[in-house]
Amino acid sequence: MTVVAILGAPGSGKSTLAWSLARHLSMRLVCLDEIRQDRGRRWGYSTARADRIFDESGAEALHRYDSKFELFVLEEVLEHLSQGVIDCSGGLALQHTDEYRTRLNQALARIDSVVIATAANDKRDAVVDALVRRLRNRTDDPHVEEWTNRGGRNLLSRLEDAGALITHGDTHRVVMADGADTDSLAGSLGERILRRHASCSTKGGESA
Repeated sequence: MTVVAILGAPGSGKSTLAWSLARHLSMRLVCLDEIRQDRGRRWGYSTARADRIFDESGAEALHRYDSKFELFVLEEVLEHLSQGVIDCSGGLALQHTDEYRTRLNQALARIDSVVIATAANDKRDAVVDALVRRLRNRTDDPHVEEWTNRGGRNLLSRLEDAGALITHGDTHRVVMADGADTDSLAGSLGERILRRHASCSTKGGESA
């Protein structure tokens, strides 16, 4: 059985890639953003508090509040999921304490393949520019301007840096550039993941 996690900053294209990859692999798709509010309540997560933090202090402060709950939900999902694609929350890669960074690494170690989505294959400023441009196009997000100011850009840059530092036995970095053929990228990625999993299974059987 295979579990794949897709990580990436907001605007990176990770959710689009996760949906397409799940379809190619014929696997269940689990979106952490969709279940965080409900699952997070048991650890004290409050949507009202999150909204208040965002309104009063912006994207960086909200991330400090949200990121640990994103981790808690991932840990819980991994307790029950034996096969599937996990569309991780955009802020998951950047944790703010040594304890939570260690727990994130431990959670990722339980996953068969980790995919890091990014918006461009370029220098960091160019990647952040691409993320901001995409976020501006989210007309259904009333807080989109928070991502375009200095604090929001700084957070996007730090999220990209955190994703780049993730180490895992099977890590795939996928550039979701503007105009990219997501279906083709997901198909190629799925084939690589299945080959890797088949190879590991064969070696495991031989060693047994």
